[in-house]
Parts: sequence; structure tokens; C-alpha cells
Amino acid sequence: MSSDSVLSTDLTTTRITNPRTLTLARVGLVIFAVLMIALNLLALPQVFDRPICQNAEPGCENSLRSISQDTVDLLTSAGIDYHIYVTIESILTVIIYIVLLIIAGFLFWQRSDDRMVLILTAQLSCFGGFSPIVSAVSSITVSILVLTFPTGSFKPRWSILIVAVLFVQGVTEVFKLSQESSELGSVIFLAMVAATLGIVIYRYRRLFTVSQRQQAKWLLFSVGVIILYWLTNLLLIFPLLNALGNGILITLHFLAFNFFALALDLLIPISLWIAITRYRLFDLRFVINRSLVYGIVTVVLLIVFSLLFVVAHTVLSSVVSGQQGFIAGAIAVATPVLLFNPVRHIVGHFVDHRIFRLRYDLSEVAAAQKPPEIKNPGIYTGHTFGKYQVLGVLGKGGMGEVYQATGAGQTVALKVLPADLAQQDEFRKRFAREAQTLATLQHPNIVKLYDSGVTDDGVHYLAMEYIDGQELSAVIDKGAMTDYDVLREWMRSVVSALDYIHEKGLVHRDLKPSNIMLRPSARDNEIQETVLMDFGIARTDATGTRITGSGTVGTIDYMSPEQIMAAREVDRRSDVYSLGIIVYELLTGETPFKGSAGQVLFAHLQQPAPDPRDVNTDVPHDIAHAVMQSLSKKPEDRYPSAGEFAAALGVSSG
Repeated sequence: MSSDSVLSTDLTTTRITNPRTLTLARVGLVIFAVLMIALNLLALPQVFDRPICQNAEPGCENSLRSISQDTVDLLTSAGIDYHIYVTIESILTVIIYIVLLIIAGFLFWQRSDDRMVLILTAQLSCFGGFSPIVSAVSSITVSILVLTFPTGSFKPRWSILIVAVLFVQGVTEVFKLSQESSELGSVIFLAMVAATLGIVIYRYRRLFTVSQRQQAKWLLFSVGVIILYWLTNLLLIFPLLNALGNGILITLHFLAFNFFALALDLLIPISLWIAITRYRLFDLRFVINRSLVYGIVTVVLLIVFSLLFVVAHTVLSSVVSGQQGFIAGAIAVATPVLLFNPVRHIVGHFVDHRIFRLRYDLSEVAAAQKPPEIKNPGIYTGHTFGKYQVLGVLGKGGMGEVYQATGAGQTVALKVLPADLAQQDEFRKRFAREAQTLATLQHPNIVKLYDSGVTDDGVHYLAMEYIDGQELSAVIDKGAMTDYDVLREWMRSVVSALDYIHEKGLVHRDLKPSNIMLRPSARDNEIQETVLMDFGIARTDATGTRITGSGTVGTIDYMSPEQIMAAREVDRRSDVYSLGIIVYELLTGETPFKGSAGQVLFAHLQQPAPDPRDVNTDVPHDIAHAVMQSLSKKPEDRYPSAGEFAAALGVSSG
């Protein structure tokens, strides 16, 4: 079995199992957290009443313990009292600290037997660094967190020396035990940072499992976002605003920059919470995708806003007196609001196709999961289509309704594409493709096509074999299967149909329970067999021309990774993957990947398939093993044919 098919077996536990050790750890953490919170509270008055430091003074900077003269001058020039700014910033900082303490308390309540949770809780209690002592301790807890994440232990063991060095340095600085220059302290600190980075890289490449690497990526993501935020502002936004020379814009950006920087303090703790609790651990690529889209959109619209504001302010200054700032602001705000959706669409298309190399836009995938609206359901009952008298509605398909009809001495299922949908090229071509494909197929487990046509009103229809049975999805709705012999019998007929179309050079590409019907077997009414349906997005297999174009979007819950990625070729092994999803769902009553369309899409690409026995412990080992191999991310790691997958499930030949 491929290593990427294993999830639950590579998660190293960080739980503390010794009762005495656990009690000591809990008590020690509570004492530590109370002490850090108390020290921060004692330092709060200084935070709200920060002294002004001169820019020439060593170490003068905007922090929670001082404010630079340049900042005071900038705020004063905009008519803002710096005391108000300090008060608002301090209140926001305290609110964020309270939120982080709530997160820490929740984690401690839920998982206080987890080493990583205890370390993270200790770090969260040190947030803010209102007190110099807390600030020094915070650097130590950060180093412990980074050096032990996500396993909860120091590996290599000598890495604990970095914590010792930082501890000595922190004690020296807080209690002024050394007269050495601050430059030496900075050099030591940077050396420890470099050593920590080297250890993290070593651990990631040599020691981490698949899931632990994914946990580490969440931490790297949050750090990367913060670094990108600072670099974007320092290298792009700040220089642009300085070049424009508008004092109002510069002040507004300064305020927004600092307040957003405060909000970003929540990002690392939230990412660590996801990583440690492993909640939606493999959603990271989806989060990065959406962050990139909205981050780029924000930067583009900020630039548009800034340029429009300066132009409008300059033009209006010569025409309107007194109100030009308000009018320019209104114009500058209205334009980005109007441009938001078009810019988001363009950026989303670029990110999805050019950066992530997806075959489809995420918005396109989400829209495709919703069936088309049928404006007048059942409207064709009583009509005559060609030689067929239309009766009642049997159900609703991906492109319209399916009616029961009679004609030429037989009962048929009449698949109807309404005239309004037939005007759309995608639906019309898909409908015609299904007719062309079915006309070439003759197999007892594939629905038969009798006729096709178009009415005078422009309604397209397919007259197909009437199946007196139920969809496989109806069985799944009742819960997990327990009769594995019946499951194998169903798989025998499904695989027979799939092997047949694969030998004819076709890939179904839209296998799902609602496209498989169950009916009594022709050879034994006591046994049910399956009938494969809906060939609207079937394509030529690798034996002919490989599928590399975008084509019609299928159902994301059952879509293979190669169907999603633009650069990958799609062959019969894609249907093996989709069939594996169906079997998993039959065994457990649920699909392996859950969430929005975008989350499920990236789960197919990255998240190892869960073991069905994690949901249903009664699933036999051989069936679970076969399902997990069929769900391998790489086609070459799956079974090369549906027949071989069926054999692994225990389906006997014949």
C-alpha cells in the first residue's frame, strides 16, 4: 500500500500518560500562566501611558513601552491626539490578549494531557510582553515551542542548549547583570535564531512523518503570511504612498497597518491550534489558495484606492473648497467596491490555473455541484416526444428531468434537456455526447439507448432503457453496509461494465452512486445487479487520445486528483479512484473527504485517504486495504484496472 494512503498510522502521540507527571505539568502550567498574566497586568499602566522617546535615542521605537517622536509628529499633522491612538491600540492589544487567553483556556480544558497543548498554552500566556520579564520569558517559550513542534520533544536532544542560551541572555538583560553592548546581545539572539531554523529544517526533512510535515506547514504558513504582510507594506505600499506624498493617505495607512499587524498576532496561535488538534489538518493548500486570491485582490484595490484618492483630491482642490477630502474619499472607496467582483474573478482564475495548476477555477467547481434550475418541473407530462407519450417524472438528473414514457410497445426512461438549457453550449454538447457514446455501447450492465431527438420546441430527449430499481445512493442513505457478499456481487457487475468501456477506450469520469442503478439480476431475481448510467462527460482513454483539456466539471466528491490537475493525464485509473470512493461510502455511509467544494478538491490532491475501519471497525482487512490502495494520489500506485480492484475486494471471477 502506498505511503500516501496512510493517515491514522503516522500520527505520533504527544499525550502524557504518566499520572504523576501529568499532574505536575498541569499544576506547573497553571502557576506559570497566573504569574505571566499578573506581571502583564501590573505593567498595563505603562502601556496606556507610554513615554515619548527621541528618534536618536538607542532602541527608540514604537512598542508597548514607548512611542517615537516621528509617530507623534505624524499623528499630530493629521489632527490626531497621540494619546487617543495609544489608548485605542492598547485596548485592542488587551482584547487580543484576552482572546488568546480564552483559546489557551479552551485548549487546556480539552487537551491538558498533551505536551504540545501545554507548551502552546504557556506561550499564549506570555503574549504582549507588557512587562520586560514577560517579554524575556516569551522568547524562551517561543524557542521551546518551535524546537519541539509538533512532536513535543527535543530532537536532536542537544537543541535544548538553544533554550539555555536564551534563558541566560534573558536573565542578563532583565536584571542588567552585564554591561556588554546591546549589539552583542543582538548577535547572540540572531545566532540562536539561525540555529533554530537549521534544526527545524533538519527535523522536517529527516524526522517528520507525512502528517507531522503537514502540521509544520501550518506554522510556516502563518509565519509566511506575517512576513509577506510586512514585506508588501515596506517594499510596495510605503514607497508608493511616500511617492504620492499625500499626508492623509500616509496617516490612514499607518493606522491601518498597525491595527492589522495587531490582528495578525492571532494567526500563529490559530494555525498552531489547527496543527496540534489536527482539525482539518489538510486544508492548508485551500487556505493558501484563498489567502493568495484575497491578498492580491486587497493589494490591487488598495493601490487603485490610493491613486484615485490622490488624483481626485488634487483635481477637486481647484474646484471645491473644504469638502474635497470627503468627496475624494467617496470616489476612491466606491471604485474598488465596484471592481471587487471582477478583480476577484480575474485573480482567482490566475491563481487557480497558473499558480496551483488546477484544471478548473474553484468558483467553477462550486457552481458545477449545483444542478441546473428546472423552471417548470413536470411540465412535459402528457406531451408527445417523437413516438413516445410522456408520463410522470421519475427523477431529476444533472441536466434536467427524467420521465417515464411509453412508445413502440415498450416503457422507456425519457431523459429531457429543456429548451432553455439546450441553448447553452455546455449542456447541449454534453447531451449529444451521451447519445453518441451510448449508441456505441452494448453491455448488460450499461443502460441502453433506444432513440434520441429534438422536438419542434427545441427540447432535446434521450429514450433509454427503463430500469425498475433504485439508485445506489438510496442504499448509502440507509447507512453503512454489513453484507459484504452483496457488496462484492454489486461490484462484480459495476466492474464488468467499467472494464468493457475501458477496453473500448473510454473513461466514464463521473462515477458516483446516483449514476449506478440497482435492479434484479436477469439470471437470478434473488440477486441484484448494477446498471451504469450517465455518460455525458465520458472521454477517450489513454489507449486513444489522453484527456488533458478542461472539459465539463464532474462531481467533486468522487473526482480523482488527475481530473483536478491541469497537467495530468486521465485514464481508466481515474475511474478506479472514483469507484474506490463509492466503495468507501458503501462501507461507512459517508465520503472520505468533507467540506466545501474547494476543501474537498484540495483533499483529493493532498489528504491521505482515511482507513474505512476508522469509521466502521467491522470492515474486513482485505477490503479496507483494497479501498485505500484504490484511493492513492498517484495513478501508478492504484490498481491498473477496475477488474484488479474487484479481485482485491474478493470478487471471484466468472
